[in-house]
Amino acid sequence: MSPTFYPAARHAFPEVLDLLRRFRRDQTGSYAIITALTMPALLGLVGLGSEVGLWYYNHQHLQSAADSGAISAATTYSIQGNSTGLLTQAQAATATYGFVAGANNVVVTLHQPPLSGSYTSTTNAAEVIVSQPQTRLFSSLFSSSQLTISARAVAVGNGGLGCVLSLNTTASGATVIKGTSAVNLSGCSLMDNSSNSSALTLNGGGTLSALSVNVVGNVSETSNITTTLGINTGATPASDP
Repeated sequence: MSPTFYPAARHAFPEVLDLLRRFRRDQTGSYAIITALTMPALLGLVGLGSEVGLWYYNHQHLQSAADSGAISAATTYSIQGNSTGLLTQAQAATATYGFVAGANNVVVTLHQPPLSGSYTSTTNAAEVIVSQPQTRLFSSLFSSSQLTISARAVAVGNGGLGCVLSLNTTASGATVIKGTSAVNLSGCSLMDNSSNSSALTLNGGGTLSALSVNVVGNVSETSNITTTLGINTGATPASDP
């Protein structure tokens, strides 16, 4: 039934009548319905994208932890010459990144030598795998299966069995070779725990020959040092035997 408007009302309220006519013909409200229907899907896509970004972020941190664990284990093996405590060393390194083995379902696995890749026959190589299950958020709408993110790293140690060890952690010249002294460490390495920029010092014509040289700090002179596995500065401090 159509509304009845009296002549007086027609002249008194023309703006009201025009508004009512436009409201009756207006169809723009359909966009509100379409928006309401599509909004859950749009919010789901945004939420899923954010969750995937979080997975990539967590994987980056897992990879850094795995890298550190592998380097620490490989270096430890090269220094001590055996596999004792390598897993403990790797777990200690990953814990510094917040991935503590056994906490929050974090698993740290060590293989020495690695089970796959180019270093399966390299005894001073270590493989570390760090994994952690992720709590699903928006993705739980599409899958209920558990998602686990893992990272793998392989490192090769450049050390050797230590036979000379300087325990001072700060001294300049913690290890000094003076004059014409010729130090020959056959098949073993020199370890210097000093973080000083001149932790290992060679004065005059002194020479050093070793399997490797591992210094926490730095070496003042390298031209008279001969090694098989290299001079490694910034090394992990060796434990006091």
